[in-house]
This record gives sequence, C-alpha cells and structure tokens, in this order.
Amino acid sequence: LKSGDFIIEDDNGNLAATQKVCDLNGNETVKFAAKDIPAFGYKVFYIKDGKATNEKCAEFKDNTLENKFYKISFAQNGDIVSIYDKSNDREVLKGAGNRICLFEDNASSHDAWDIIPEHRDFEVDISGGEIAEFENGPVEASVIYKKKFLNSTFEQKIIVYNDIDRIDFETKADWNETHKILRTDFEFDIVTDKYTTNLAYASMERPVNAFNTYDEARFEVCAQDFIDMSEEGFGVSI
Repeated sequence: LKSGDFIIEDDNGNLAATQKVCDLNGNETVKFAAKDIPAFGYKVFYIKDGKATNEKCAEFKDNTLENKFYKISFAQNGDIVSIYDKSNDREVLKGAGNRICLFEDNASSHDAWDIIPEHRDFEVDISGGEIAEFENGPVEASVIYKKKFLNSTFEQKIIVYNDIDRIDFETKADWNETHKILRTDFEFDIVTDKYTTNLAYASMERPVNAFNTYDEARFEVCAQDFIDMSEEGFGVSI
C-alpha cells in the first residue's frame, strides 16, 4: 500500500471514493469505486498524493446496519432477523437469516462422502455469538460477527456498499471438529416451486418440495457459483 494520504482519480480527473480495509486475516487492501468502465474495455485510474474523503456510507445503531439499499437487523447473538430491501420496498426474510447451524454427521459408511438426510434431526446448539466490531467508510461498511462453539471459532464480516446493492459475507472458520456439518440457514420470503443452481457448464432448475423418492434423495445438490430463488418480479441469489 502507498504510505501516507492519497487519492485515486480517473483519467478525466474525477475523484473515486477510496477506502483502506482489512480482511479477517489482517491483510490491508484499498478498495475504490471504479465507475463507468466500458463493456469489454478498460479505464485507467491514478494514485496521487492528497486527502481522501472521510464520508460514511452506512450507520449501525440498535443492532441494525443500514445503507441506502438495505436495512439489516441482528439479534443479540448475531443472527440476522430482518433484511429490508429499500429499492423493492419489501422484507427479504420470513424467518432466520445467516443462522449458523451445526449438525451431527454420523453416516453409517463412507463417512468422507455420504451425508444422510437424518442429520437434520441432530442439530447441536451453538446459538451463542456476538457482533464484535463496526467499520464504516465511503466505499463500504461492515459488522464483524464472532461465534465460539465446541473446539472451533467462526468469524464473519458482513459487508454493504455505497454503490452496489449487494451484501457480502466474508467468512473465516478455525475448524477443529470431527463428524460435524456446519451450515448457514436463510429463510427467504419468496413464493416459488423451484430454485436454480449453477453448475460448471450450465444452470439447472430443481423443485423446492420433494414430490417423489427421486426428489427426496436430492436433499444435497451441487451449486458451483450461486443458488437462486425467484418469484415474479423479485428474487434472491446466494
């Protein structure tokens, strides 16, 4: 990183919002808003001496993180209880969001490969957790969520942006468990009978509900880049 104060400008002298951030491993980087980049093209930005703006893109108050796109409310243990989409004027969740779940994994054979559907009946209580930090700047704002359970620790940086209507979850786990499955649970307020997953060379629609034994066997599915649930006019992708 360039030491001291600096600014980033495009080739027309337009100032880009700039922010120094740290990831969960303590690595410091610079993020800036690169606007108006042409399709299949490029744009040049320059680092210059100067004092960058210290504007804030969000606020965190009463366990609620809010920017111009979303209002995200947290329970005391760090679980998300509400994601309000301001652009679409609607609630995204109908229950828990980003609830970190731990299950027993006791497959009778091939335990490196098999996951049995009954594992969902054996959830381990790891409900504790906390919002530990809040960071805010002109490019992004974030809360850091920490959880300790059994022999492991779990840490997440939940990020919202000033110019992007997206929520990022940067995750770090110090995993020291055996025969356990760690998951995150989102209950979306979306009415649909199917969802879409991305594979290596295609996207595939799958039924939400199990109507036969074939569907019941697909309680675990592949998703390389995203899972999408959509209804007419609205949808959510992870």
